[in-house]
Amino acid sequence: MDLTQSETEDLRSALSCAFGADLADEFSEDFLICLVSRLPATVIELADEWTWNDTEVREAACAEAERLLGVADMAPGETPRGSSMRRELPTRRGPAQARTPEC
Repeated sequence: MDLTQSETEDLRSALSCAFGADLADEFSEDFLICLVSRLPATVIELADEWTWNDTEVREAACAEAERLLGVADMAPGETPRGSSMRRELPTRRGPAQARTPEC
């Protein structure tokens, strides 16, 4: 599955609600594709019909991203493996600074 530039921007915008705009903008395209591939078909259809910023679509995408990143059940302020969340997330800066979830 590939995402268009517009879909990628919409998805990053939707994820910014949970992760902040700066961090969501750094998610790698591979991570975004992995995320979308794990969403139910109904969510993908809604995103196609509306946008990734539709409330239901956004909530599903953010919840799945949190599961993929291992932060879904963390307490506020807690970070993965006790280190900087930014360093743990799959960003466009490369594998040296990123942990890529299994798809």
